[in-house]
Amino acid sequence: MSPSDFARVFKETLGQTPMQYVLAYRIEQAAQMMRDKHLHLGEITLACGFADQAHFSRSFKQVTGQTPRRFRAA
Repeated sequence: MSPSDFARVFKETLGQTPMQYVLAYRIEQAAQMMRDKHLHLGEITLACGFADQAHFSRSFKQVTGQTPRRFRAA
């Protein structure tokens, strides 16, 4: 199966691209980690595979609709 065939079948099956799926999973893991108030956002950022905290914050807001700070405060 070619990469483009895989991506097409993946999207037809799950309703999102492989990259969207991976991003949503990483954000879900980060959200679970943020419930632990002792973990710093920088640690969570690196543990979830983001290059830097700005990228993490943008991605988190894109997926959840709120910033990591607001999510953690709620």
